[in-house]
Amino acid sequence: MAQLQKNKDIILPEAEEPDLTIRSLNDLVTKLRERVRIAESALKSQHSLLENGSEILFIYNEDLSLRYVSPSIKKILGYTPEEMKSGKDLERLTWRGESVMRIMFSSLLATPRQPVTIQYPYVKKNGEKIFLECTGRNLLDDPSIRGIILNAYDITSRRRAEREERLKHKMQTLSENSKDLIIRLSTDGQFHYVNPAVGSFLGVERSRLINKTVEDASLPPPVAGFLAETIRSVIANPVTANAELTLPPADGEAGGQRILHVTAIPEFNENELETVLFVGHDITEMKRISLELQALNARLQSQKEELLRQREELISAREESDRQKRQLESTLQNLKMTQNQLIQSERLASVGQLTAGIAHELNNPINFVSGNVSPLSRDLDEIFNIVNRYDALVRENKLEHLF
Repeated sequence: MAQLQKNKDIILPEAEEPDLTIRSLNDLVTKLRERVRIAESALKSQHSLLENGSEILFIYNEDLSLRYVSPSIKKILGYTPEEMKSGKDLERLTWRGESVMRIMFSSLLATPRQPVTIQYPYVKKNGEKIFLECTGRNLLDDPSIRGIILNAYDITSRRRAEREERLKHKMQTLSENSKDLIIRLSTDGQFHYVNPAVGSFLGVERSRLINKTVEDASLPPPVAGFLAETIRSVIANPVTANAELTLPPADGEAGGQRILHVTAIPEFNENELETVLFVGHDITEMKRISLELQALNARLQSQKEELLRQREELISAREESDRQKRQLESTLQNLKMTQNQLIQSERLASVGQLTAGIAHELNNPINFVSGNVSPLSRDLDEIFNIVNRYDALVRENKLEHLF
């Protein structure tokens, strides 16, 4: 009996030992499963972070071939990891971006583990141009990585904000040193900004205007009314408006009124009208010159009209002169014709007188001859009779008897 009890004491612990081992194994399996679940959850979280993160992770080999790119590339650049591995990582770089990337790789290969940061433009799959900031580290000597790691961020919005801030600072500097009047009012008429030129234009220190409303500020009534009315107009129709504002002379200021050309520019915040920017440029001198030019133009116009009238008169006088000239030429032609006729008549008269003189000269001998023709005829008849008688006597040979 004692032996049986002794055997029982020996056998029972040995029988319970496998149960303890099984329970230990079950506990170990449970713990391993929990660790696997935690690891899978962490892996999923890591993948989700890599896929939806705001940065892109690149791992390059020593020959600069792309070995790995995080899934967030799809969301940020529009390409899949496979497309980037096929060459899109460098293909979509601009010329400047490619040059900067090659310089960075050269620097990383020359100085392992030293971070190098660059900024460069990149063209997304949809054609949009963005800017990336990339920090690289050469971990080729790290057995767990053996690659060049690049972490890239889209800094387009940041660059735009920095650019806007720079422009805002420049505008602020320009406003502070501008001779133009610059005022920024909220839609309820509160002064948000006034540049130093307000003193010379309105005779009011700008410290007395900031954070006050148009109604509360000590502004000349025409100015206050103009600002309030313009704000109401811009609220009703939020577009840039232009107008002229006549300022009364400031206290103690010599001279007359001043005229401003005022541009009212609506300013929006998330598509909601927030403020109205007033920019007033002094055009008093320009107006004076314009009025003088208008007066000069009026005088020139008057002189032009007078010259045109004189020109018309000269044209009329010239036409009258041409008419008189033509009339004189006609008269001269008639006179020449008359002269020629008179000369011809005188010639004919001279010829007549000459003819009459010649006829007279001829008439005297003709009359003499004509008056002596009868006696001469008689004498000739007597002579012929004597000759005939003489001839008859000769025939009768009686002539010699006569001698």
